[in-house]
Amino acid sequence: MRPVLVTIIGRCLGVLAGLLLLGIVMRLTELVLRPVLPPWLMNALDQGWSTLISILSPALGPIAAILILAGLGWVIASRRR
Repeated sequence: MRPVLVTIIGRCLGVLAGLLLLGIVMRLTELVLRPVLPPWLMNALDQGWSTLISILSPALGPIAAILILAGLGWVIASRRR
């Protein structure tokens, strides 16, 4: 394989691994906090997350498009060095 292709594949796998790690950390944090925090505080956190998701859900398409374009720009810029 060409070194450039290996670099691109490596960066893409790195981004996917980072997203997976972020999801795992968020889930583990919730599992740790649920038995520790009082129910009223955990309910408030759940409501806050649902409010944030409801605000961001209409904008997820454009946010994903910007992230994809930024990723492509990052890969192209790194190839030119």
